[in-house]
Amino acid sequence: MTTEERVVAALNYEEPDRVPVWTIIDNAQVYRHFAPERFNFSKIRESREELPSDFLELAGETFNALGIDVTFAWGGMNPFPYEEFPGKTKWANPHPYRTISDLAHYTPEIPSYESIVNRYVKSFRELEQVMKPHTVLIIQGGCSLELGYNHIGIELFCIALYEAPRDIARILDAFSEGERARAQVYADYQLAPAYQISCDIGDKKGTIFSPAFLKRELIPRLEKEIEPIKQAGIKVIFHSDGNIMSILDDLVDAGIDGLNPIEPSAGMDLAFLKKRYGKNLILVGNVDAVGVLPSGTPQQVEEEVKRCIREGAPGGGYFLDTGAAEIMPSFPVENVLSMFKAVREYGRYPISRNL
Repeated sequence: MTTEERVVAALNYEEPDRVPVWTIIDNAQVYRHFAPERFNFSKIRESREELPSDFLELAGETFNALGIDVTFAWGGMNPFPYEEFPGKTKWANPHPYRTISDLAHYTPEIPSYESIVNRYVKSFRELEQVMKPHTVLIIQGGCSLELGYNHIGIELFCIALYEAPRDIARILDAFSEGERARAQVYADYQLAPAYQISCDIGDKKGTIFSPAFLKRELIPRLEKEIEPIKQAGIKVIFHSDGNIMSILDDLVDAGIDGLNPIEPSAGMDLAFLKKRYGKNLILVGNVDAVGVLPSGTPQQVEEEVKRCIREGAPGGGYFLDTGAAEIMPSFPVENVLSMFKAVREYGRYPISRNL
């Protein structure tokens, strides 16, 4: 079975040849482990390219060697893992707004269809060629709510919800229009069989906004943003860290097809989700990224992978990933290698009842 066949089968709740892996790498030591002697990391530090060509070659080799079936463009191949080059990371996100009055004069620009095509499609296809045929590339889009609070800053955003609700609504609507436009391009060009939308709304105890607020402000905009994707028959995977059980039924009703990363340290129970949603929700993740992967032994990592396969894989519709949705800098290389070895060894279908 090819990688694409494996991925499509799992997306359609079928049992492929083995459990596919869906993740990204933000761990310089993992890249170093697979880097040939000729590879020059200092050259990456000095490069002005967003994705230097020599790094892309290494990324392709690393993803292939590990057996990563799905990753996403740009953020999925970070050439500057933040423990390696702290001044050049994807996490830097300064926001220029300081007061409520600043927001009165701000409306996000809605990109034109043509500008999205020119910016994303060519780059996506070029990057796709690096990863083929061993890794399926998808794009991770945003949602208006996360874009809003990240761009404005969470503190000012929360104050403005009460003091300037019309400004917030206008800003969120503009972000929503922009995300819908990007989704339309993704759908029209059939870039991939799945589309991941990032919208972090959870922490360890629950949602960071009230469920009532999310039902009122997030759900209607989300439905609008993913409508082109749904109409094109592409699966929508919703990403949020934390515990989002209080809003999950509403997200499913809004049209999401899957959930990532199912953070176990936040109380997200993979076995419960599998039983409750069955073939109505693709499950991605749940390997413990807080305790086992950073601090456990390779043997403990193996047992954790076996648990996830046992709870999530039978019947299809499951992709292995960490509960952080990535290979974090804190994960020792030997634990990362153990995770991928375990999924190859124990993730073969039919899944053994003796795991």
